[in-house]
Amino acid sequence: MDSHNVSLAGGLGSTVVGLRTEGQSQGQSKGAAARFAAGKKVEQNGDSSPSASVLVGEKKQAAAVPAGKKLTLREKIKLGGLNLSQAGPPLARKPVSHKGCSVGEAVVSQVRRVASEIAIDTTLTANTVAGQPLPFYRIAPLSQEGVEKDDVATQHSVSVLAHAFPKEHLFGHFWNQVVSEGTQTVICLTESFASYLPTESYRAGDYSISLLSKEQEDKRPRPGRQPDFYPESNAVAGREEWYSRPASRYVVGISSPEGESKVDVLLVPNMEDGKGADVPFLKSIVEEIRKGRTQVHCHAGLGRTGTVIVAAQLADLHDKQKLNRENFLPALQRLIAVGRAQRGNGEFVQTDEQLYSLLKFGADLLGLCDADLERL
Repeated sequence: MDSHNVSLAGGLGSTVVGLRTEGQSQGQSKGAAARFAAGKKVEQNGDSSPSASVLVGEKKQAAAVPAGKKLTLREKIKLGGLNLSQAGPPLARKPVSHKGCSVGEAVVSQVRRVASEIAIDTTLTANTVAGQPLPFYRIAPLSQEGVEKDDVATQHSVSVLAHAFPKEHLFGHFWNQVVSEGTQTVICLTESFASYLPTESYRAGDYSISLLSKEQEDKRPRPGRQPDFYPESNAVAGREEWYSRPASRYVVGISSPEGESKVDVLLVPNMEDGKGADVPFLKSIVEEIRKGRTQVHCHAGLGRTGTVIVAAQLADLHDKQKLNRENFLPALQRLIAVGRAQRGNGEFVQTDEQLYSLLKFGADLLGLCDADLERL
């Protein structure tokens, strides 16, 4: 994904991170890059958003932006001239609340500051386990060699395979990776039924896949309605019933020429794309990740996947007494940076809402209140 430098009020300045707005899909990002590859910088001031330096194609700008017209954030995104793939969006114009949970200016500013200071580690490359047609990436602790002695990325013991949702023609490749890795649990964070799960049995390449058992986990914590940082996002509204859908655990049998095996698949259908989750929900997923060999995916294997993996790393550091109030923010930033390098994508932990969830999760581990979090 191409990146454009975006100067935003609030101290962000040059691009250094990979957060995106809720409404900016991967297709929109690619379209914007194609339309404005030969663009030029034009200073624009929105009616209700901070000033931004955006890349705008000459013809598109002339046709769509009358001289002197002030553009809103929504209009800039529609024009394709605001590419936030490598920078956090502007500050929210006002606190936004859902069911008494308010995100005010101080919190938004803190999240934005933390995001802006996530460094890009150019010494690391994608940690690819299996390549095309469905790449798998190992998100794991770094070797001690060539890094600083107290680097938190070497001090945790969480190793997880991250990948995108497998399409039907890739089911054989997916199950082959499950078998070859000896995976014990697959965590699926998509909103809908995982189509690779069998209703009874089916064949995928050399593998015969069968459903051994299914259990609905009604008592598992739900992610809860999370606060929206940006009123203009495409966040799902008024769907509390959707958020309350229970998780389900499937035990899947796998038969192949090499023998018989089985794997747990935890289907979690209520973590919204681009959103974070509350602390009890993250704790329940972290517990699953730390049980043994685990694969995690959402739709793209980036935002939701990255959020729960980094949460597991934070919890492991805390248990090892390697996480404290003084190093919490640098540790969080470092874990995200390493995860992005190992995943080969700058959107591993995609949005400010997801970063906010990790800040809240870490604060809970350390016994910090919201006021403490704002002062870190």
